[in-house]
Amino acid sequence: MNEVLLFTLTCLCCQKEELQVYEKYCQNKPRSEVVWRQCGDSLFFQECQKKLDHKLSLDAYLLKPVQRITKYQLMLKEMLKCSKGEGMAELEEALATMLDIVKSVNDSMHQIAITGFEVSELGGAWS
Repeated sequence: MNEVLLFTLTCLCCQKEELQVYEKYCQNKPRSEVVWRQCGDSLFFQECQKKLDHKLSLDAYLLKPVQRITKYQLMLKEMLKCSKGEGMAELEEALATMLDIVKSVNDSMHQIAITGFEVSELGGAWS
């Protein structure tokens, strides 16, 4: 397996806590959609999009991280199917890490859907 890929997989596993930012990002996605509906037609955003020559609007870019988090684990599953020998342990660990992150995101989103509150808003009463 390529050394750069092995290094990347190792970093992915070591950065699990930092990847938890996806959980908070996904929790805030409904809020960003509300703000976008309120402000998306503003001249400011239109000018920024035009000035930067972006084909997609800001809301499309805000959706990318939500889509990406699920694609990482799919990519790792495919890589695992095609790999043999060296690097298998790193691939398996990276996949486990990403599956944990996706589960954590899904669990937190379900918690919000059920209670209307983020777990952190409960004041740690359930810790």
